[in-house]
Amino acid sequence: MNKKHRNLIIIGLILLSILIVLILVSNQKDLDSEYSTKKENIQSPYVIQDLEMTIDLQDNSSNVPDKGKILKVLGFNTKVLNPMISNFYTDQKEWDFSQEMSFQFDTKDFFFYSPSTGIFSLSSEKGVKFDLEISSEETLTTFIQEYLGVQRVIILEQNNSQDTIEYMGRYILKDIEIGSSYLDGYSFSFVTDKDGNVLNLSILLLAEENIEKYEYLPLSSIETLISSNYYPKMIGRNEIEERFYEQPSPYELTELYVTEIEMLYLFNDYENGFILPTYKLTGEGRIVAEKGKFWSNVDIFICAVDPEYLIEREDSTNEDTYQNDPSPYHTPE
Repeated sequence: MNKKHRNLIIIGLILLSILIVLILVSNQKDLDSEYSTKKENIQSPYVIQDLEMTIDLQDNSSNVPDKGKILKVLGFNTKVLNPMISNFYTDQKEWDFSQEMSFQFDTKDFFFYSPSTGIFSLSSEKGVKFDLEISSEETLTTFIQEYLGVQRVIILEQNNSQDTIEYMGRYILKDIEIGSSYLDGYSFSFVTDKDGNVLNLSILLLAEENIEKYEYLPLSSIETLISSNYYPKMIGRNEIEERFYEQPSPYELTELYVTEIEMLYLFNDYENGFILPTYKLTGEGRIVAEKGKFWSNVDIFICAVDPEYLIEREDSTNEDTYQNDPSPYHTPE
């Protein structure tokens, strides 16, 4: 090999090295340095359900990045509850929200708090009047900012009926829209009457100080995940057609025909402790019951994290909450 050819090879190797470095830098430039890249295994948010269900995506798809952000929940923002409750109930000044609580403060009025899901719910037949009247998206945003301490809010749905208005939306925390799998993927839901009194509300008690940036983990496509009937999932909304309730009976959801796929960042519960990239599948479900077959409107949540990085979650009725062995799920072939 002459000197000229050797120099060309050396130059080529140098250029190749520079190209590799540029590719690596390009891949990292959009990553937030406050998230770890160590890829530590985490617990699955959902348990494996012993049911066989066929999911037909019907040409729906969802483009997802190679990696997703994982956020860790440190606790719940329960400090906002006592000032809120004092608007409609003053007989007791301080409540202890370290454990589950349900309290009836009028004939058909009550509130409930779950320290597992971090959700506070209020229901009032006659309506609760707060210092801040909720009469529009703007006033609801102000209410959430002042009562819940969440400064960035997005209202995603407003449904008006003759007597009520329903609002649903999410908080934006750490620059991410955050929701709950127990609130249909939202952070909050409010129902008010035409005078701005609150008839029902459900709120996820999280604020900026309650979560921290944790790590990046690889994500899997929804096509890969649904190829296994037994991949962990959670059935959310399941509205069965009315004739089923004429003679209700045990049933199974055997099929789902998907009409919409969303990629959301959802918190499930404190046992899992993370806010995770999650697929929300919305569609028409096929219900098989003792009295026949029925249709339903269904939402299903499936964690988008690559199964190789999930630790199996056992049913909470078992003594141990989850296995310590990593990667029990295998990406389907």
